[in-house]
Amino acid sequence: MSQASYYFARVCCLLVALHGGLLLVEGKDNWTRVRSNNFLLVGNASEKKIREVAVRLEQFREGFGRLLPGFRYDTAVTTTVIVFKSNDSFDPYKPLYQGKPSDVSGYFQSGEDVHYIALSTEPGVEDPLQIIFHEYVHLLLHNTVRNVPPWLDEGLAEYYSTFAVENQGRRVFLGRIIPRHLKTLRENLIPLKTFLDVDRNSSYYNERDKTGIYYAQAWALVHYLILGNDRKRQPQVGTFLELLRDGVKADRAFQEAFQCDAETLENELKAYLRRSSFPLQMISLVQEIKPLVELSSNEISEAEARAHLGDLLLHTDRLTDASTLLEQSLSLEPQLSLAHASLGIVRVKQKRFSEAIEHLKRARGANPTYLTYYYHAFALSRWGMDDTLTVTQYEPRVVDTMRSDLLRAIKLNPRFPESYTLLAFINLVQEEQLDESIELVRYALSLAPGRDDYVFVLAQLFMRKQDFPTAREVLKPMLREGADDQTRRSAEALLSSMKKIEEHVERLKVAEQGENSLSAPAENDREPSLEPFLRKPQKGEQRVQGLLKRVDCNQERIVFSIAAGGQLLTLQASRLERVRFVTFTTEVRGQISCGQRRPPNSVVVTYRLAQGGPGRSDGEMVAVEFVPADFYLPK
Repeated sequence: MSQASYYFARVCCLLVALHGGLLLVEGKDNWTRVRSNNFLLVGNASEKKIREVAVRLEQFREGFGRLLPGFRYDTAVTTTVIVFKSNDSFDPYKPLYQGKPSDVSGYFQSGEDVHYIALSTEPGVEDPLQIIFHEYVHLLLHNTVRNVPPWLDEGLAEYYSTFAVENQGRRVFLGRIIPRHLKTLRENLIPLKTFLDVDRNSSYYNERDKTGIYYAQAWALVHYLILGNDRKRQPQVGTFLELLRDGVKADRAFQEAFQCDAETLENELKAYLRRSSFPLQMISLVQEIKPLVELSSNEISEAEARAHLGDLLLHTDRLTDASTLLEQSLSLEPQLSLAHASLGIVRVKQKRFSEAIEHLKRARGANPTYLTYYYHAFALSRWGMDDTLTVTQYEPRVVDTMRSDLLRAIKLNPRFPESYTLLAFINLVQEEQLDESIELVRYALSLAPGRDDYVFVLAQLFMRKQDFPTAREVLKPMLREGADDQTRRSAEALLSSMKKIEEHVERLKVAEQGENSLSAPAENDREPSLEPFLRKPQKGEQRVQGLLKRVDCNQERIVFSIAAGGQLLTLQASRLERVRFVTFTTEVRGQISCGQRRPPNSVVVTYRLAQGGPGRSDGEMVAVEFVPADFYLPK
């Protein structure tokens, strides 16, 4: 196989749009940066306000970990928080509704390299941190449990959104009633069997008029399971999560954990919702919940402020406006590493790769971090891909640069999973270090269990090794109930390709045992199923199928003689390391020796035509792919 595809998904909790005009950072604003153990905060709010936000976020993270001690809540990706002093300064970065900034006071945006929280500290009807807590629970939950059913995912997020700390951090309160949910459920209730079967493709989960009911019922069910019936079912919630974490399917885990059917639980929930008062979870802590961290702060320049805002817009896919802010930042501070790094990734997304590499080189040289090294390797990897994120081969010098960058990124931050997976993907494309790469991806998945794109890379690595049973087992979760359509389609396509390759391998084994003739099969019996995995000709390249008759070697070059289309092609290789050799047949093993090929090998060759008139060869060899004798290349 000579192609690999990098399945890439971005999770976006709220898509942010800009409302007209040029985005500017007011020069009179003072921008402050505050660091805590787990967050980087930047804002034009007062330092006191920014520190208060940092304290509450650290308290929530610490409290979540204490209340659910079996969870891993140390996310592998940095979270940056943008704290605006007012709604007016926040407006250009809010989600749009009917062409105008929505009334939200905060939102959460997850990303592969950086998570973002954006909020205003101006007093309003809604506490922005309730929204943040809701979305942050999703992040922490998915960091531990891979296949969380939507009802539990949304229910726990709503339940924890009411998180509050009192008595100087010695008491945590959870489970405060959300009046709008209670009002909704007293007017309507989804039958519980239907409710538990809802997946993320269901109209109940996605339609605007039903989403309110679904979120309300998810909150109510989790509230009941944790606090209702004298908390008798509370331990069962933990059991359910543990079963899910161990890979048990949701319906079976539900039966094992709660020991009842949907009808029984529905009756209990209905009785619970008829109450006039509801319990509240209050936990007294011996040790005060406070950010056991060192908070540091300093003022930042206007250029740095624009760079952070530009990076926020980059991560919400507002590329034009991100580019404007980042260019403004660099006009103020031409060597600012963050601005160069962010603008480089903007250019990658715009497919302006030469500019991207230039900016990322400058970012890497000015003040290198693990992200600047990773970004540079990422840009080089994308440069070689087509629109489907498929790549056939990287040039050796590019491979060396990418590997060097990623090893430096790993050294600087060993817990950043993207570096491991990209390094494994490069090895996959080059068909090198496959066993080591499998371990790289497995480690990345241990850091970020919810990443389906990592699973696709792992499956392709096993396919390269022709370990098809393991590859198929790896892909099984991608076909689970509730998987999104894109994930399922990608898994099905990969499984289909795998089946065709397996069939070829089996036919080759039979032929090797002498049970099958080497003569060409009838036209109707031929199957071009390997064609999607062959290297696609690039601009200025030719591709033909033929028989490799001879390999002549000397000190200056190697010449391949190919019988194709009634003529004999002579193709030279000035530098053998630039020629891609791939085999799809067990007829060719080990090194290719010089001299006559007996019998000739069936090959697909890609080459560049010779320039400047007749010469000693017909062209420069690019790739030699050994194929089964019964394979044919479609015209």
